[in-house]
Amino acid sequence: MARVEPQVRSPVPATDKRIRSTAAFGPVKNESDGENGSTTDSGNESSFDSENETATGSAENETKTAPTATFEAPKTASTGETVSFNASESDPGVDDEIGAYVWEINGPDTQDEVITWEPTLEYTFDEPGTTDVVLEVLTEANHRAETTATIEIVDRSPTVIGRLAGTDDEGLSQTVQLREDGEVVAENVTRDDGSFTLSTDESGTYEIVAVNPTLVGNSSEPDSGPADYVDLYAIDTVRFHENDETIDVGTHILPDPHVLETVVVGNQSETAAEDATVTYTHSSNGAIVTFETTTDADGRPIPESDRPLTVAGDVVIEVEPPDDGFVPRTQIETITVDKTTNHTVRLPEVINVSLEAAPDPVPVGENVTVTVANSNRPVESVSWTIGEQERNHTAGRRESPSLEIPITDLKNLTASALVRGTAGTETNVSTTIDVIEPDRTLDIKRPDRIRTHESFVVTAVQTADSDANLPRLETYAWELRDSDETIATKRTNESTAEFTVEALGEYTLAVEARDEFGLTETTTVAVDADVTPSWATNRSSYFELDDVEAPADVAPGGTVPVTVTTTNTGEVPDLVDVTVDTESGDVERTRLELGTGETESVTLEHAAPNATGEYRLVVATEDNRATVPYTVSRNASETATSARSASAASDEPRELELLPVPSVGTDVHIGSKSAGWTILHDAVLTSSVLAILLGFGLVGYAIYTQPDRNRNDRSASPLSVDTADNESKPGEERP
Repeated sequence: MARVEPQVRSPVPATDKRIRSTAAFGPVKNESDGENGSTTDSGNESSFDSENETATGSAENETKTAPTATFEAPKTASTGETVSFNASESDPGVDDEIGAYVWEINGPDTQDEVITWEPTLEYTFDEPGTTDVVLEVLTEANHRAETTATIEIVDRSPTVIGRLAGTDDEGLSQTVQLREDGEVVAENVTRDDGSFTLSTDESGTYEIVAVNPTLVGNSSEPDSGPADYVDLYAIDTVRFHENDETIDVGTHILPDPHVLETVVVGNQSETAAEDATVTYTHSSNGAIVTFETTTDADGRPIPESDRPLTVAGDVVIEVEPPDDGFVPRTQIETITVDKTTNHTVRLPEVINVSLEAAPDPVPVGENVTVTVANSNRPVESVSWTIGEQERNHTAGRRESPSLEIPITDLKNLTASALVRGTAGTETNVSTTIDVIEPDRTLDIKRPDRIRTHESFVVTAVQTADSDANLPRLETYAWELRDSDETIATKRTNESTAEFTVEALGEYTLAVEARDEFGLTETTTVAVDADVTPSWATNRSSYFELDDVEAPADVAPGGTVPVTVTTTNTGEVPDLVDVTVDTESGDVERTRLELGTGETESVTLEHAAPNATGEYRLVVATEDNRATVPYTVSRNASETATSARSASAASDEPRELELLPVPSVGTDVHIGSKSAGWTILHDAVLTSSVLAILLGFGLVGYAIYTQPDRNRNDRSASPLSVDTADNESKPGEERP
């Protein structure tokens, strides 16, 4: 420590008798002196010592009155700070004078002595800690007196000083803590007068709180009976702006303590909740102090001191329930304690329930029903969580609330339910639902016989053994293969596709169908092309009907225009007769010359009957023919042009109804019409007659029409093909 050298005076005169006067540790008078305050310690105990006698107390002879030592000193000081001590109030006694002041500085690590001839001392402390400053005054009559003051020397760091007192203003022995965000950064036990000093390392905002020393394990407080002060109390908040700042928070009066008895039970069964975590919190002026403990077998939180907790004011009680039997949620309650208080915390108990799913597993596209089952108490409401989506509450007291869920994705689904019962009981339950692909079969329907060089239509069909709602198929990917070679691929939004093969043999046709949920099914079938048409063998022409347009409604006796579009899909150019057959047997005919792959359209006209009704036309080439229905109506336009224009403007193109064309050399029987019209009846066409007719383009496109005046009695004479005795062998056609 720093040492102050005194001024030198002549020695105090010696004497045969020595009187030593000492100011013993007695009552301490605390006086405030500015910011730091001052302490005056005084005592009047004295003794007289001579060769023959000893006197204690006041001297018998008034001329030998003992001196009194007293000085003013601050309660605290910082390292590096110069402190002033003032002993001018010291009394030398009757007929005497003080000749010297002897100052002893007794710190944790250093002892120092300074003699001054004046009653003041300026001293700088270098080491922190509790330091005793002893003053001994010596009179010219060689009388002595001494007194001691204790000073807390702190580092040059943020420091808070203050005092705790009870409602009677007596100092309290309490542990005071300085906290930052709930963490203890400094802690001290108050002095006998209730004063405290706390320091920290850096500036900032801190909380000052008081706790029962027993609760923090640094007191020998008896473990029975309530304390005479509160066990936890939030005092104040301080903010240090500078690192060497000292803040005096003054005296804080702690309220009278009140016993708080707490018990934790279940809200339904009133069963004690053992091993629940209970946290008590008191807050004031931004400061917060907490104490945490657990409950015993009786549901009572017992502090470490094994005595009732004493608190005052508004106290927050937080209870974390045990692991089993209770809803895993913190129960928070605030109570005001201004007298002895018994408080019961009731924790919501769980409901013993389970979730059942049906069907399980469930195919994509189906619905699954999840039911709350096996409840041991009435269900007040259910909050559902399906996957990551929350659903609405299912309210009402029902024994088995349920929820129907559509399955739209091929992945397992977790269903959770927060089930609430009466009086706040609740529980969380969940189940995992296995989701599988639909139990279905994908097949391809194809023609029984497939001819080369001619298109054939295939259809993808999904079926199921059960009545399940199968997902809708949306796209189809087709692939036609010849051994390992892909000869055709198609993608369609419809279930049908059209293919053509050029050579006899067995092909492989595969389709992958994708449904509305993105799931796919694949199947493969064999396609056997076993017939080659004669036109393909002979490298002949082949005329397909691409489109036929005609008005849907015609006035009686009006002209019916029919526009026909045909394409030569054969291998050689040729002439083709396009005909429209009427009910009277008349044939409207025109001849076209088409090269290979060439397409042309032509319009033919015929007169409509005078009678109203529904009629059908047959439009034909030598390779294809189709039926075209139309209606004779008095409401229709009387002119052919307007009728056709109206049809063209308003009607969508109609799908052709293709009719079978008899093979060459096959016997053809043409029956009579039900209304009496007869074109050929019971006639057998021989090969020679057929040859003649073919030359004029008359076979294969004859047309009969018959009015259906009642719209219910319509029948066209069937064209039957008898192939019983003239069946072609696979791979060829009869010439």
